[in-house]
Amino acid sequence: MEKLVNARIRQRIDTAQNWTSNNPVLAKGEMGIESDTRLFKFGDGTSNWADLPYATVSVKGDNVSIVVGEDGALGIKGYAEAETGAQLVKQEGGVAWVLPDTDTVEGISTALAALTTRVETAEGEIDALQAIEYTVKKETTADEGFVATYQLYKNDSPVGEKINIPKDYLVKDAKLKTAGDSDPSGFPNGTEYIDFIVNAKDGDGNESHIYLNIADIVADTYTSGNGINISGQEISAKVVTGNGLSVDADGIKMAAASDSEAGAMSSADFSKLKGIADGAQVNVLEGIQINGEDISPSGKKANIPLATAARLGVSMVDNDTLQIDGTGKMSVKSVNINSLAQTPGDVLVLDCGTSA
Repeated sequence: MEKLVNARIRQRIDTAQNWTSNNPVLAKGEMGIESDTRLFKFGDGTSNWADLPYATVSVKGDNVSIVVGEDGALGIKGYAEAETGAQLVKQEGGVAWVLPDTDTVEGISTALAALTTRVETAEGEIDALQAIEYTVKKETTADEGFVATYQLYKNDSPVGEKINIPKDYLVKDAKLKTAGDSDPSGFPNGTEYIDFIVNAKDGDGNESHIYLNIADIVADTYTSGNGINISGQEISAKVVTGNGLSVDADGIKMAAASDSEAGAMSSADFSKLKGIADGAQVNVLEGIQINGEDISPSGKKANIPLATAARLGVSMVDNDTLQIDGTGKMSVKSVNINSLAQTPGDVLVLDCGTSA
């Protein structure tokens, strides 16, 4: 009867050092792989590892431009003997490494042809070149009404417009006023406000105004609310004492609960309550049985005996395929390959081991 099993064979694999150290004899046709060098050998049934040659893959070269070494490595013919700077050229049906002629103009004229530029001879005179100097200077005297004046100069000659730096905004005056009809402040008639007069440049007619409604700077009116009491300028908290809650000059306090007084629960008490499971002392475990054998609790402990095959009620079909030792451990002795079940996607790996 044929049984199809999805399987893979993992060849014997180890490092080159371990192969050399163990130096095993490979069976005829058996394959050994060096994991670090990727080289491999085939056994002949009698020779140790060190006496076996490495297997090679046959690669054909034309022996003109491509050559194959004894170890199967490919190379360009003449590369190892070529001088530094030599170029590979086709020559007389083969290839050769040739140094370019750099001692004459003719030897490099081709490479430089695209870079050469012909310059015609010219005669005449060129006036001396003079660099243009630009500077920005602060004028000794600022323009009227400004704190400072700067000017751009080109070769000591002024160019462009002056740069005038205005003064900082300063409060020139402040007046308490009451708004009238069509007041410049824009406030409704009868509104009290402060008129701040500021300027950034000296001289009459340069002022600007900032209007501030006095009502905007007066504190809002507050009234008592839930838990808050206001009396004159004093604000206090309303506290109903009881259940451990009290208030004094130091603040609001919550006393810890005791066996006679209500109050707050301490963290230690909370931890104790948290450790009590729901329904504790209601459903009490009174006994334990394993395969009909009573196991009596002792205090807070229940000693569970070793789970042997007898206690677990385990029995063997036969003594050929299964075995159970004295500790109750069950193991497989042999398996019929035709009875082997394999889950789709699983792979049976036949591991051939290492060099040991």
